[in-house]
This record gives sequence, structure tokens and C-alpha cells, in this order.
Amino acid sequence: MDYDKINGSPFLNNKFLPGKIINKNTLDIQNVYLRYNVYNNFFEVKESDSGDETFSLMKNKFIIPSINQQEFYLTKSIENDENIYVSLVSRLNDNKIILKAYTCEYKEGVIPKSSYDKGRPAKFISNEVYYIAASEDFKLYKEFDLSKRDLLDIFDDKRDALKKFIKQKDLKFKNENDLIILINYYKSI
Repeated sequence: MDYDKINGSPFLNNKFLPGKIINKNTLDIQNVYLRYNVYNNFFEVKESDSGDETFSLMKNKFIIPSINQQEFYLTKSIENDENIYVSLVSRLNDNKIILKAYTCEYKEGVIPKSSYDKGRPAKFISNEVYYIAASEDFKLYKEFDLSKRDLLDIFDDKRDALKKFIKQKDLKFKNENDLIILINYYKSI
């Protein structure tokens, strides 16, 4: 697939960024350059910034790639039991955490059949998916949207206080920052 002819990108970051590969078993840390191919769900690795040789990072739950202090953990998807990479958003308590997975979908282009038809180039559509998971093994429980309704359902034990807080702070949940503000408040009350 020639990525240059497709709108959007299959990568979280197009460029290789300084990162680390952490081995949880041996506690080894290797400084490398990484980029996450979200569409194909694997990390590409270069040993130096100027090097041309790349290789794919082995998928193993004990090997943790890290880019810009964001660590990625391998866990099983809720939908199809495939391995996916997730990153930690926040700890809720000793038992539950909030994780984020990046997704990327490929949409075929449309070639116009006549001069009256509009064509559409092929494109990648990126998205973020949020999960509640177990703290100890990252087992995913539930997927949720960044919406007021979903978040109030998750934090049902403090629903009334959070409802007031959301209104007072005018949180819209258009991005992850509002989620972090809500979680911090939830943990403080």
C-alpha cells in the first residue's frame, strides 16, 4: 500500500520519535526511535535517527514501547480477542484504570463514473477509543465514549456531584483534557 497516495496517515506520528523499549522481565531499557503504525497495530523501530534500517517490534506483553513518556501496553481487545496496544490515561482506584487505544480505518477511494460524479480519494480515518480496565493485568472491561452520559454511567457512585461539576466547569468532552479534569475531581471527592 502506497501511503503517499492516501489522505491521512496510518501512523500515530509520521516521523520516528525518540523512545524507549522497556523489558518488564529483565528491566532492560533500550533507547531507540519509534513510530506506531496504528493501522497495522505494530511499532516500527530504528536504532538511530539517521539510520534507514527499520524493523517491527515483537509483540509481547512484557515489552513496553514508550514514546514521549507515553507507554503502550499489549492487551486483548474486547471485540475480537486480538492483541492491541493501549496507553494509560488515569488510575481511578486500586482496581480500575482508564486506557486509550488508537484506531485507524482505511476507506477506499471512489473513482467517478462520469463527469457528473464526484470522486473521493482513499483515506485513513484515525480515532481514539477509551476503556475501563483492571489495574493489575490491563484486562479491558468496557468501552466508552467521551460523552457526558457515558462518563456519568461509569462514575455512577458520585453522579450528582459530577453532574454539578460538569455544568459548573462547562466541560464538553471534546478532548481528553476534560476527561482528566473530571477524573481528578472524582478522585478528590
